[in-house]
Order: sequence, then C-alpha cells, then structure tokens
Amino acid sequence: MSSDVPEVRAVDQAYTQIWAECTSRVLDSLQSAPFVATSRPPAAAETAVTAVGESLWVRFKVSGRLAGEQAFQFTRSDGVRMAQLLMSETLDGAAAFTESHADAVSEIFRQFAGMAATACKGRYGGEVEFHLETPSLPQWKPERSAVWMFSAPQIQPLQWTLLLSPELQAALEGASKPTAAPPPPPRPSAPPAAVAPSAPPESAPAAAPLAVANVAGNPGGQANLDLLLDVKLDAMLRFGERVMPLREILELRPGSVVELNRRIKEPAELLVSGRLVARGEVVIVDGNYGLRVTDIVHPRERLESVST
Repeated sequence: MSSDVPEVRAVDQAYTQIWAECTSRVLDSLQSAPFVATSRPPAAAETAVTAVGESLWVRFKVSGRLAGEQAFQFTRSDGVRMAQLLMSETLDGAAAFTESHADAVSEIFRQFAGMAATACKGRYGGEVEFHLETPSLPQWKPERSAVWMFSAPQIQPLQWTLLLSPELQAALEGASKPTAAPPPPPRPSAPPAAVAPSAPPESAPAAAPLAVANVAGNPGGQANLDLLLDVKLDAMLRFGERVMPLREILELRPGSVVELNRRIKEPAELLVSGRLVARGEVVIVDGNYGLRVTDIVHPRERLESVST
C-alpha cells in the first residue's frame, strides 16, 4: 500500500468523525470507562499506512445514500485488545491473535457500523448501509485517509486508520453539496363566489340522506386490524441458548461464563411472544443494544405470533 495518501479534507472530516464518535461510544459500553477520540496529524496516517506487515484490515462496502468502499487499518496488538474488550478478557496486546479474536474484531466493527449508519442517515438525508467484507488489503488506491486515537484511563490508547475509496469520497462530496431550494408553490386562485342554491320545486322529492358504512361492524375489515395495532407485545432478542443441568445452574457465581450455541458471526434472533420474527446483526444505538434486521420471516408467520 502506497504511503502517498492525501489527508482528509473538511468535507470528509465530518464522516470520519462520525466513525470516531461511534467507536468511542461502543468502547465506552464495553469498558464502562470514557474513551476520548483524538484526530491524529496527517504524518501519522502516512506512517500507519506504510506499516503493512503488522497490520490488520476490516473492509466495508457502502451503499444507499453513500456508495463506495472503505477500510480500517490497525495494528495486530490493537486488534487483540479490541477483541479482548468485547470478550471481557484481560487486556494483553502481546497475546497471539486467534480465530476467536478475529471473530470478535469483526463483531466490534459491526457494532461501530450499526451506530454509524444511524448517524449517517441523519447527516446525509438517507439510509446508509455498511456491509462487512472479507478481511483483506483493499485493492483500490485510497483517496483520503484519517487516523483517530482512542484513550481511556489506565488503558493503552487504541488507534485505527480509516481509508476512503475514490468512489466513496466522491459520494461524500456530492452528499455535502447544498441542494437548491424548491420553488414556492403557485398562489391558489380565488375561489368562485358562493351562489345561494335555488329552492327546489314543490313537486321534487326531498333528497335522501347519504348512507354511512359501518366499517367497525365489517368482520375482517381494516378497522379490526387497527384495533390490534396498539396491542403491546413482548419482544426479545435471543443471542443463543444452552441446556444446563440444575447442578451447573446452582454453581453459577459472579464471573462465571456460560457458553451459548451461537457463534459471534451468526445472526441474533428477534422473538415476539415467543415466536421467531426476524434475524439480524446486533448493533449499539445511543448506548443501547439494537438489532439491524437482515432477514425476516413470512408475514403470515409473523401474524401467527400475534394470534397465539
């Protein structure tokens, strides 16, 4: 990867800052400590991009209101420590980078992306989706780069470099341009003068009143469904499950680890009234867990969860 990467400009600074703030908030929730995001100077970006030997990569394909690709580069030591934060392990950047660490790094960047997608929607005026790609060196030449460092008390700072593809940088340029104000609507013409109706001739029969349909009394009508729309249902996010004998349950103590039957890369499940409704990726929104839906069951099956 060439070190000749232009520094981030003002139009891109807001975008990289969104990712930095989302990274800090996710790290806050994992460590229960305030992480402070600090932008590094352009020289740090060049140094980070040239240090390919000990680098790890996470790539995203961007679609929706923005389009293109982006990649995160960080040291193997920082990747290990981010994975350890997610898995509640003791932080040791010198530990070997295992397959479990690789899965955890993918998951934590998914959480960064879930929060960033929400923030980008408000800033750029439309849905922005981030799709995690296979970890590898990007095949495109970066158009822009930015380095951010994340510091917290008693924790060695973490750092990543965000690289933007030419297509994504152009999309950011276009999304940041002010749009022309729509022309004002035409002034409505003056309504015609009201004319008093002439009295009907004595021989004309009186007009019959209009009949009003009783929608509420129509079985299976829309009104019946409207009555159900305000019914509150229990929604539950299921990460996984495990069958345990009573002996193991009684032996649980603070710090015990219960292994579930679902790996980090597998989607979580959304249950409504105990019925499976959708699957998706776990994200963090405003400090709370959420689910970005990627797969949803047939509407008929969803209605069955309401009727039972």
